[in-house]
Amino acid sequence: MKSRVERELERYRVRMAQRGERLRAWERGNFGGPFQVSFHPTNACNLRCSICWQRRGVVDQRELPRNRQESLVDEAADLKAREFVLGGGGEPLMRQALLRSLMSRVKERSLYGLLFTNGTLLSEDFAAFSAHIAWDKILVSLDGIEEINDIVRQSGSYNRVTKGLRTLVAVRGDAQYPLLGVGCVLTRQSVPTLPFLLRIIAEAGCDQFNLIRLVVNTPDQQSFEIRREDFDLVGRSLKECLTIADGSGMVTNIRDYLNTEVIEQIGQFDNVLLKQYTGAAASLGFWDALCFDPFLNLVIQPSGQCGPCCMSGDAPIASIESETMADVWFGPDFQRVRAGILRREPEPYCRLCDVNVYAQNEKLRKEGVAV
Repeated sequence: MKSRVERELERYRVRMAQRGERLRAWERGNFGGPFQVSFHPTNACNLRCSICWQRRGVVDQRELPRNRQESLVDEAADLKAREFVLGGGGEPLMRQALLRSLMSRVKERSLYGLLFTNGTLLSEDFAAFSAHIAWDKILVSLDGIEEINDIVRQSGSYNRVTKGLRTLVAVRGDAQYPLLGVGCVLTRQSVPTLPFLLRIIAEAGCDQFNLIRLVVNTPDQQSFEIRREDFDLVGRSLKECLTIADGSGMVTNIRDYLNTEVIEQIGQFDNVLLKQYTGAAASLGFWDALCFDPFLNLVIQPSGQCGPCCMSGDAPIASIESETMADVWFGPDFQRVRAGILRREPEPYCRLCDVNVYAQNEKLRKEGVAV
């Protein structure tokens, strides 16, 4: 019998192939709907993390009416989306009743459901609900062992998060779903003890470990940034982490962060992003595009403002408040961004690109070029 992680890897390979098919349709001029819709139910949060983007100042606290939020799931499914992600700049579990309604509807429409949470509000009741509807995956934020995490996030948060993780694992038992994982922002403070964290979450029964690139939003956050003198330690620590993750059978993106160039330029990622990576003697046309997110992803903020990726929140290009998802997705604003991406003339926020998005784009590019 295949393990939970083996099943998840198979499903991931299928969805990546489907992404490739969706992109090939765009290449032929057959415009398709978004493959993934990400919705942020709220910007409200019960934590005040040192590295949070909200530290920059005024945050839009408007939220779409509940009936409009719930209709987003149906519109996504009608446009043949395959994944629906719930997360965002706030904590989704601050809107518990709404969140449960959205999660139930996601599974009723046969979409792959992913929830991002800071993990501090997880309860046995919510764990039982998630298992009951066979929610696909829950990723919890944990940015280091206790003394590191609580500096980065908030005092006492480590114990609350690990308690929530243990609750999720215990309630799920031997069931296939949900898969449980940890997302960890890579900071200079966390690097030396990352192997210890990997062992802790492996022993806890987690299925996945994801690194997340730190984006510095304010001057005081620079103390968390990886520095040149840290590069050798980063490499050694991540290699040890990869050994632990592989030995525990966890899904992980650690390999994407072993790229020396990515690590060394993590604070100026546009130098990596804007390079020509295809190595083609002549233009590959569509497959030489800077990024494929505008053809695959729709990210919706609590107020209804939306863009093509998680970094577009500062410069939304449309609003879904009074328009349908189809009108926004196929409208002139998204088409303008797509045209710029094809010309390799990105939006300003593209220079904040996430390493994980970059890595997935390169996998899709290789698949498209190889066909």
